Parts: sequence; C-alpha cells; structure tokens
Amino acid sequence: AERLARTTFALCRERLAAVTDVLGPGVPVIETGANLVEEGERAAATVLDLHPRPTAVIAQADLLAIGVIRAATKAGLRVPEDLSVVGFDGIDATGWLSHPLTTVVQPMQEKGHVAGRMVADLLAGRRPGDVTLPVTFRVGATTGPPPR
Repeated sequence: AERLARTTFALCRERLAAVTDVLGPGVPVIETGANLVEEGERAAATVLDLHPRPTAVIAQADLLAIGVIRAATKAGLRVPEDLSVVGFDGIDATGWLSHPLTTVVQPMQEKGHVAGRMVADLLAGRRPGDVTLPVTFRVGATTGPPPR
C-alpha cells in the first residue's frame, strides 16, 4: 500500500483509500505500469503467491481484472469459487471472458463529453471545474462468497 499511496494520481489515492477504509490497512496492493491484460496477469502472479492467498482481488481497471482471471485460471483456481475478481470501467469483456465480469461501470460516453468540454475550457483560457459522474456496480459471474 505504501508504494501506491505515494502516487501522484489523486484518483488512484482516492480509490486506494476507499478500499482500505472498508477492508483495513493491511490489504496487499500491487501497482502496475499500465491498465493492460498482461499487466494484470503479472500482478496476479505476485498476489496469488501470497500466504495466505487472498480470496478476492479488486482491480483498478477491467483489463487488469481480466488478466487476474487469466492468471488464476492458469494457476488452477476457479473464479469465483476460489477467487472473486472485480474490475472498474464497465467494458464489454465478452471477447476475453466466457462469463460477465463483476465491475464498477463508468459512463464512458458522458466522461468523453465532459473531457471534451474541459479541453475546450482550457483552450479558451478558463479553468474547468470539478465534475463527479455517477457510477453503478454491475454484479457479474466473477464474484461469490468467500471459499470455506
């Protein structure tokens, strides 16, 4: 958690703070170089070697979550029976997974419109204001009760 807590990205710090508020400060945190499936697989290799092995992984992005699921499957683990996995973005993961991903869904189109307006404000010499967009939690088939 220390490494990620020092990140310059406020959004990452806020998400980490929310997770540790709910799960406690001892939650293992792995920082990746990018939000890619392959990075999720590499991070999962570290997480899945911990003792005791976590029963759930919350990924910063859906692509990372897909990588975690791939690594878990390669390690002989069943998702969600042995390991629950949650992503963040709400992408259509059907090209990667045979079952729906549990994820936090962001309004991508609205996010793009807001970003465009903010760029226009910056180009016009105005400072854009803060914007909070709503998210929803979509339960898929990658989460379940903790293993016994």
